[in-house]
Amino acid sequence: MIPERDFDQVMRAWVDDGEEMLPQRYVHLALDEVAQTQQRAARSTLIEELTNRFQGVAQPLAVAGMVVLAVVAVTLAGAPWLIGEVPRPSPTATASATPTPSTSALATAGEITGDDLRRITFADTEILMGLDPVSSLEGRAALQTGLRSSRPAFDPSGFVDARYDEFRGLANHDARNPAVIGTYALLLDSVGAAEAAYRFLVDEHESSEGWGLEPDTAFQEALGDESVSYQGPAYERGEATIFLWRTDRLVLIAFGVEDTSPLQPLSVARRMDGQLR
Repeated sequence: MIPERDFDQVMRAWVDDGEEMLPQRYVHLALDEVAQTQQRAARSTLIEELTNRFQGVAQPLAVAGMVVLAVVAVTLAGAPWLIGEVPRPSPTATASATPTPSTSALATAGEITGDDLRRITFADTEILMGLDPVSSLEGRAALQTGLRSSRPAFDPSGFVDARYDEFRGLANHDARNPAVIGTYALLLDSVGAAEAAYRFLVDEHESSEGWGLEPDTAFQEALGDESVSYQGPAYERGEATIFLWRTDRLVLIAFGVEDTSPLQPLSVARRMDGQLR
């Protein structure tokens, strides 16, 4: 008989080795110990147990006990060689899979409020080098911008706010380049209302009751969601260059009058539109 403590020492050597593969020297040691020791019929060698030499009921129970003991030993040792390592999700990877709200989103015209109109029209600033603010209108007082004085008052549906600013001076401080620039922004409560206001102002510029202008082909500038430009006598202030466009809920105008070079209002229109992109 193998003393029980000797068998425990052999099994502990298996469990405590700590290697990923069970050391072969312990396998042979255990088998040699069992094979070289006399056993009762109920506890024959491990090899004999596995080759069906046990008889009766007690022998299968002994084999089952040995199997359970081996499984327990393998479990305590971790036994990656038997069941393999079970991958566990990385907490870092799990956290990074959750979308992070972007903080770089730009404001759109749909988020514009009445307070933003002063910025859009460049109120109280030197809009171009040498051109300083000379006058302004706010709210409904600005709605007559671009219309003949003889025309009925413009009262668009969905009106929120409006602003007009005018600038005058010598472009680039050059006496040969006098300029008068106007900037206009009309804010409505919906895109539909802005589309209707834009069509109204287009008609005012093109109809015979208005300024009788034709869309200009010299400056086909892509501004906002829809746009048109004009050149010709308008606003009862001599030759004019006019850019009219809509961006979301905003209707915008940039113009130069009194023979201002067309490049000046074009530059201003681009700057106004750029604030909303």
